[in-house]
Amino acid sequence: MTKLSSRFMDEKTEKVNEIPSHWKVSKLKYLFDNLDYKRIPLSSEERGNMVNRKYDYYGASGVIDRVEDYLFDEPLILIGEDGANLYSRSTPLAFVAEGKYWVNNHAHILRPKNGNLYFWANLLESIDYSIYITGSAQPKLTQDALANIQLPVPPLVEQETIWSYLEQKLSNLDHLINSKQDLIVLIEEKRQAIIKEAVTKGLNANVKMKGSGVEWIDQMPVNWKRGKLSYFSKVRSGGTPDKNNEAYWNDGNINWMSSGEINKEFVSKVNNKITFEGFNNSNATMLPVNTVMMALNGQGKTKGKVAVLEIVTTCNQSLAGFITDESRLHYLFLYYYLKSKYRELRGLVGDGLRDGLTIGLIKSLQIPLPPIKEQKEIASVLKKQDEEFNELIKKVSESIEKLKEYRQSLIYEAVTGKIDVRDYEAIQ
Repeated sequence: MTKLSSRFMDEKTEKVNEIPSHWKVSKLKYLFDNLDYKRIPLSSEERGNMVNRKYDYYGASGVIDRVEDYLFDEPLILIGEDGANLYSRSTPLAFVAEGKYWVNNHAHILRPKNGNLYFWANLLESIDYSIYITGSAQPKLTQDALANIQLPVPPLVEQETIWSYLEQKLSNLDHLINSKQDLIVLIEEKRQAIIKEAVTKGLNANVKMKGSGVEWIDQMPVNWKRGKLSYFSKVRSGGTPDKNNEAYWNDGNINWMSSGEINKEFVSKVNNKITFEGFNNSNATMLPVNTVMMALNGQGKTKGKVAVLEIVTTCNQSLAGFITDESRLHYLFLYYYLKSKYRELRGLVGDGLRDGLTIGLIKSLQIPLPPIKEQKEIASVLKKQDEEFNELIKKVSESIEKLKEYRQSLIYEAVTGKIDVRDYEAIQ
């Protein structure tokens, strides 16, 4: 173990930290050149109009787009300046950008004056920035706050050794984490294949098939029918009360679902509530239990995703709800059918495009219609298998989180001198 006899007090937190006796302490501004003055934001429209987009465009949490030119051609450390990730740390906050790239105004840019770039990046990633953050609605790590953070400074040779130690350890951990993430992808693909088979062919593998007459559906069992979705369900959307009007939101008791909550799949709770006044002064509609929800648009992979309501709620205008006629269309069968058509739904308006699905478009969708008894049997089997897949994914995800926690603790222990790695190269 390293002898931890030097102490320093963080001026902001008044917390006493211990470091090895031969290490020094310095404020970040004396250790790095800040290059924030070189960053330039580009609007989504500006980026969208570019033709030869081959360079990474960085924001607060990493690469968010590609552009046709670059600002930097050297490895530098980026640290997120604002956004929810300052608290959540769902993605790295401090990371190395390499090659030729562009940086917008949501990431600080640091160049070490001396030492190992990757040691510094890992040290900066290990810091708890919560005490330095200002703002609640829009969290921000200001340039001044960042500059005055006190950092432990090991000798240059020791920085190199620490990074050599971490590089191999982290490579092994990352390989293990990636393999488990790949396993989750395979599980999801298996789940999707089972759902697609059941909702297009039924549970009898030897059933006689017929052409549906609709490219979207292809073939289906001879005893199944088909028809427009609007024939078997009512389609409703929602609205968002004015968020600047506190009377519409404060102390509300009417559930209100946002687009991102579609990822819950079975929605038993929502994050927001509106008041009766907000409900009456917006296009919000009350949706009953067992309504099948669909994201009409949204960030990333949200568009085209579906969920089932286990509560009564309203929703925003970027969601649509299908209230099925249960005598002809079982809500769970519809949910699993639309879930199996995720890619096709996105393809209706361009998978990678920003255009959203419309109520008129989804009302006109043709769907297969097994006898109602068979629909319920299919849905029951898929629901049970869904729960089994979810439990398996949960276990794998938990093991990934434990590995990530160990990864972070390993970095922290190494870059703060809690473990002595000075002899690492001699014994590897």
